Amino acid sequence: MPLSVGALHMTTEVARQFHLALEWCSCIIIACALASRIMRKKATRTQKGDSPAQELALTHRAKTLEALLREVNHRVKNNFTSLVGLLQMKQEFAQTPHEASQLKEMEIKLTGLANVHQMLALNGWNPITLEELCRSLVRSIVSLSGVPCQFTITATPRDLKISHAQTHPLILIIQELTSNAVKHAVVPGVPLIITLSLKEQDASILLCFKDNGPGYPAFILERFPRLPTTGLHILHDLTTSSLRGSLSLSNQSGALTCALFPQYPRHSL
Repeated sequence: MPLSVGALHMTTEVARQFHLALEWCSCIIIACALASRIMRKKATRTQKGDSPAQELALTHRAKTLEALLREVNHRVKNNFTSLVGLLQMKQEFAQTPHEASQLKEMEIKLTGLANVHQMLALNGWNPITLEELCRSLVRSIVSLSGVPCQFTITATPRDLKISHAQTHPLILIIQELTSNAVKHAVVPGVPLIITLSLKEQDASILLCFKDNGPGYPAFILERFPRLPTTGLHILHDLTTSSLRGSLSLSNQSGALTCALFPQYPRHSL
């Protein structure tokens, strides 16, 4: 059944709000990471010749900041839970199947962000490996989508890390690629296979995401990056603008998407 003008406007508005919410939530995660880093530096900074009173005050400040960060983590976790609950409730009153599908997609991605927040919080907001980040996001989206999937990830080296500044765009990129695979790469009767490769290449990182679906349509490969497709526009902008890298699309027994971007200096992680 074709969508009415009103329904089309509604679904477009849902999509717009969807991406704004994802940006907002992922920015909250990065803000927590940066706040933790700043707090840790300030709380542990000592000067030679500090008096016992100064050392005591510094210790008290460190404990206060740790308690504050725990409270922030708790509130962020509760906010994620509330947002996911609201999205689940909204799906019951969706006016069209397309709108319900968009709301479900938003629920899945927000749940993935909540899992990343929990993982970072448990890790003390220290930089995590790119492999850990990707594994958490892909597994969360695939699990909640209910699509049977075989997922394999390789990283060379295994301890390949990213900066806090790179975490935000990479979260959105991995979510978009996984969601696209779940929606467009599933062939009836064939389990979805997702392969993710992460490789350090000179002073850059090469991220390749592959599925075993029908691949990219010819018109997309011919017109990329000048496309009307919102998702691919987002991927291209995040890679070129936020990561200062490049994005390529191809078909190799399925869709293959590769992002090449400069590796953040290790001393600034």
